[in-house]
Amino acid sequence: METSVTSYSRGILAPPKRLFSTILYTYFSSFLLCFFQLQAASEVKFSRSQLKATKAKKNGASTMTKCEIGQSLEEFLTQATPDKGLRTLLMCMGEALRTIAFKVRTASCGGTACVNSFGDEQLAVDMLADKLLFEALQYSHVCKDACSEEVPELQDMGGPMEGGFSVAFDPLDGSSIVDTNFTVGTIFGVWPGDKLTGVTGADQVAAAMGIYGPRTTYVLAVKGFPGTHEFLLLDEGTPLFLAQSRFSLIIVKEKGIFTNLVPLGLLVENAGGFSSDGYKSVLDKTIVNLDDRTQVAYGSKNEIIRFEETLYGTSRLKNVPIGTTA
Repeated sequence: METSVTSYSRGILAPPKRLFSTILYTYFSSFLLCFFQLQAASEVKFSRSQLKATKAKKNGASTMTKCEIGQSLEEFLTQATPDKGLRTLLMCMGEALRTIAFKVRTASCGGTACVNSFGDEQLAVDMLADKLLFEALQYSHVCKDACSEEVPELQDMGGPMEGGFSVAFDPLDGSSIVDTNFTVGTIFGVWPGDKLTGVTGADQVAAAMGIYGPRTTYVLAVKGFPGTHEFLLLDEGTPLFLAQSRFSLIIVKEKGIFTNLVPLGLLVENAGGFSSDGYKSVLDKTIVNLDDRTQVAYGSKNEIIRFEETLYGTSRLKNVPIGTTA
């Protein structure tokens, strides 16, 4: 559904003009789904080794693993996590994204005369994407519970409680502009076990989004594995690794925290960026209800400091070294 991108929340005085130069404006809602393609802020100085490599213990020894251009999604996931169930779930979701990409190009974009809990009209293509993702989660046999922006109630996916996962997703963000041929996408987060309330974004074990533009890409972050990684989803064959993902400042007003903002928070922070609701990282917010909302900004350390100071006069990041998580 829709992502509202704005400069600042209502009731806040306009920030200094020089701050506006760091904020990306757009008149179409799905621009948020493209922010990883933008130029990275210069102050985020992660080393190549930190972004490309992680230590994996194997038979008591440490080996270095890294992502290479052209590497398959399956190869990447084998490096990124030892959890076979998580690898299976992310592979199944990748296949669903490939199918959704085709449907976005061909399916009806007509309205259904229905409105979801966030007040957005549900389009036929929304419901189709929603159905495909629920089916993929059931097919994985490792997903216990799931909910979506279209169906914001827990749905039993039949997976195990022990060793299983719960998933929250927005099936098609920006769906109302499909007919204008702009980029739209799918966003989801993965939590261990069978709980999707009383948890935080930091509890996620993975987050991802599918971007449906001139080409279809699958952007992934796995907890504990450095970097946010982008794969090309071809019409046929194996998804191939493209690049480490990048970001610039994006500010979102009053969007669903669970299906959009928390997964995006993990994607941004794994890429070396920061997120903030004005006081703290969006990953530190406890999810009470499946339809909770919040404002949030994503960007580099200095951009988030300016955002927090402009809103509330102070910033928690003042004494946080670049390259560390606050």
